[in-house]
Amino acid sequence: MDPSFNSLWLQTALCLAGWLLGVVMHLLWHPQRRDLSDAWDVLTRLPWLMVLMAGLIILGEWTRPDLLRVRWPVGLLAHWREVVWPLTLHSAETYARSLHGLLPAWPLALVVPPVLTLLAWRIIRLPYRYAARRPSPVEKMLLSMSAVLAWGWIAVEIVHAWRMLPEWLESLRLILRLISSAIVMALSQVTLIRMVIDWEEPQAVNDEKDPLRAVEETFARWRSVFGLAGLDLLWLLWTQYRGEGGSPAGRWMLLEALLVFASLPVVVALTPGSLVAQGALALRVLPRVLLPWLSIALTAVAVLMLVNYASAILHDLAEPGSVWAKVLLPVRALVLAMVHSWLFLATVFTFLRHGLKPIASTGGAV
Repeated sequence: MDPSFNSLWLQTALCLAGWLLGVVMHLLWHPQRRDLSDAWDVLTRLPWLMVLMAGLIILGEWTRPDLLRVRWPVGLLAHWREVVWPLTLHSAETYARSLHGLLPAWPLALVVPPVLTLLAWRIIRLPYRYAARRPSPVEKMLLSMSAVLAWGWIAVEIVHAWRMLPEWLESLRLILRLISSAIVMALSQVTLIRMVIDWEEPQAVNDEKDPLRAVEETFARWRSVFGLAGLDLLWLLWTQYRGEGGSPAGRWMLLEALLVFASLPVVVALTPGSLVAQGALALRVLPRVLLPWLSIALTAVAVLMLVNYASAILHDLAEPGSVWAKVLLPVRALVLAMVHSWLFLATVFTFLRHGLKPIASTGGAV
């Protein structure tokens, strides 16, 4: 092997070690270290979240890689200066996406039919449980039709696994998959944020340990959740339209849109009301939370760059189908799940403590 290649790998290893040391020291004196510490405490109480996310990453890797997508040739990875900028943009995109959908939407979208069925049944059977206003007949009909359509989509997915579909049915399948992905992104995101809120200010002794309470609170905001799913669908369609990678301008536009409305899922989880009012509150929160959030975001991008770079190197060093590849895949998925969950929870704490609570204390509508 070329000696210069070994020297380059040694420089890369030293750079990674120095970067890791810098990140550790940075966290020790971080201005938002309380948010980061509390996020880690919550994560240690929710080990199922890391396991679930890692499992979804592994399952998604079979069909549509999401979080394991940073794949450059191993020779290019050795020249780390060449990948710093694309790695930075990829890590920033990944962080921004996690603020709107932490759990990989596929294959989690397969739970949408039973969830919609349960939601429609609960709302029709208990019309005043989740809102002061009784659902209109049109809303009940739309909920029921959505549940039926979701089960039809599952049937089409099953048929697709065994045989080729006509072009029109294949297009319909992809559209319904995108819609289901947007719905599960909104539902799972609001549920996770509700769990953080219950941990921060529990109303009862067991609130911080009760995921069912978080699900009930999410159902209570079903109108706003569906509106949030509509925005998620727009971003998913935008991603599909610009294709893999896309133009730099398109990537920056998507990143900016995701960051401007980054607090919207937190606002939806915290406050009942219309999505328009919640969107206005999310924009009001932005100036208040900008500086503490910026400190969290810079840390998140740096940590994700380190993790994504190491993940890409491990992926390219292991030959596809080898024993090492099979062993490293769950390890990489679990590390990515842990890091993404931790940074997401820390960001939620930052929005709650530095953005929404100050507005509430001054008499603002929360």
